Amino acid sequence: MGVMLTQGAIEALLKGFPMSNPVLQLLNFLQVSNSSGPPRFRLLMSDGQHSYASFLLATQLNNLHGENLLVPNCVCMLKKTTINTLSDGRHVVVVMDMEILQSAEETGGKIGNPAPYNAVDKMSSPQKSASSTSVPASPPSAAVPGPSYENSSTLSPPRGFTGKSPIKPSPITSPMKASPMKATSTSPGSSTTVIPIASLNPYQSRWTVRARVTNKSSIRTWSNSRGEGKLFSFEIVDESGEIRITAFNNEVDKFFSLVEQGKVYYITKATLKVAKKQYNTLKNDYEMTLHAHSSITPCDDNQGIPAVHCDFVPIAELENRDKDAIIDVIGVCTSAEDVSRITTKNSREVSKRALNLIDTTGKVVTVTLWGEEAEKFDGSLEPVVAIKGARLSDFGGISLSALFSSTVMVNPDIPEAFSLRAWYDYGGYALDSQSLTETRSMGSGAKMNWKTLSDIKDEQLGQAEKTDYFSCVATVLYTRKENCLYQACPSADCNKKVIDQQNGLYRCDKCNQEFPNFKYRLLLSANLADFGDNQWVTCFQETAEVLLGHSTETLGQLRDTDEAAFNEVFQKTNFTTHIFRNKVKLETYNDESRVKVTVMEVQPVDHREYSRRLLSNIRKLAR
Repeated sequence: MGVMLTQGAIEALLKGFPMSNPVLQLLNFLQVSNSSGPPRFRLLMSDGQHSYASFLLATQLNNLHGENLLVPNCVCMLKKTTINTLSDGRHVVVVMDMEILQSAEETGGKIGNPAPYNAVDKMSSPQKSASSTSVPASPPSAAVPGPSYENSSTLSPPRGFTGKSPIKPSPITSPMKASPMKATSTSPGSSTTVIPIASLNPYQSRWTVRARVTNKSSIRTWSNSRGEGKLFSFEIVDESGEIRITAFNNEVDKFFSLVEQGKVYYITKATLKVAKKQYNTLKNDYEMTLHAHSSITPCDDNQGIPAVHCDFVPIAELENRDKDAIIDVIGVCTSAEDVSRITTKNSREVSKRALNLIDTTGKVVTVTLWGEEAEKFDGSLEPVVAIKGARLSDFGGISLSALFSSTVMVNPDIPEAFSLRAWYDYGGYALDSQSLTETRSMGSGAKMNWKTLSDIKDEQLGQAEKTDYFSCVATVLYTRKENCLYQACPSADCNKKVIDQQNGLYRCDKCNQEFPNFKYRLLLSANLADFGDNQWVTCFQETAEVLLGHSTETLGQLRDTDEAAFNEVFQKTNFTTHIFRNKVKLETYNDESRVKVTVMEVQPVDHREYSRRLLSNIRKLAR
């Protein structure tokens, strides 16, 4: 049975009546190119009774076109819309969220015989609502065409359209999301109507947003060949979305003390530009920059403005996310390290603190806080911690790191925090949890991702195009001493193999130099075994030295001067048992894929701790 269209939906939308997920048919669409941002699509929609050509697809839905889902005659459900009213009475419906219910093939053609909806005639006296507030008109070349372009199911560009100027709507609040009272509210001293953040675009001349500050950075300074300056940034959110705002130099002095995290403000007269995604992780195509005429005014009415906009990812789900992904996470802090100071590569000292978070999935992840956040954090009472915009890393397995732009919230006043607190206090604390992050410490209570060698094949570790980390207790069966040492470049930061020139000199192709000497480097292959299987592994310089118990220089001298002593080193290593921390990944050589296991760390076995772990495993199996 075909999907039924919501007859009368177009008239209801344009008159500002609340509509719950109206179902319309796409008759045609037109791509409007945009040189400074993503392309825009203008849609001709029908409810079976009327058709209307002034629907505009929000850029976040451009994937519908990219996935070939935006096809004439398909049937769509409009989940979220906003309405723009131009000064001449014409209206633009901006589609913020839409779902394709039925493909063009399934629909089989145009439904009904819709007549073009004459919005100017029927709306000469529109009621004041969230969808009918006048805003300044766009330039003629960018105006959305009126009824004269609706006489057929073919979309034609408006008069003066060159194919390069994008449609320039001035969206305002959605009738489905805001009340008429809020929609007609204006900023103090301004006649510009408050519009939602999600409707902002660079082609509007006047606008005001009412939003809450969710994150505010400290003041940063810079100095380069072009001069020096300072900046700070903050993020704001309303019920429709979020956006980042940056202030420079004079605007820092003007606005830094005014803007407070958690407060609501009217903001207007800022420059809107395409967001630089390498620095901006918010889900918005645009970002703001304050200038001399910008205005930020406190707003006492914060009703309806959310405190924070988070899309929390369950900790167990982090294993399926890509490295360097920016995610929101929430968990109970089960433990936290003391704050420490480290020196960065540019010789700057910074504070850091690592904490472990657990959620209802029973998984634990280590999160690193930096700077002031690290110094002021108190994990003694096992608080609920939410972090918006943390970066996912594969350091030590899976871990998270707070960024300069991250928002760290301790015991936030949000439903997710209350439910997590209740879960933890009423039994979650006793859960036998597993950490996604490897810990360096091998002491009691350390969360290790223990595996047996047979688990590498059984669980297909490293097969899903990602690196897996695991620890095991294993015995060395055999070490391949042949070709384990090679002559390397003597430069401090280069380990490239050198070529013996047979004239007393050794050439390094990487450094493009010849040297009178070289240094030895270790690349050792070893076969490990436990009770279930055996596995070839690779040990690089540091781990190979620990395993063999000698430095590379000593091994090189023994090989050149005392072959018997050299062979004895490897014989003594065979049949020794250690804790190995490894990484495993699928690698391809000459179109042949194989699993490669690399030893990251070799530790002696703490037999008391090992025995406790075996006893714990026995108890679990006996349940």
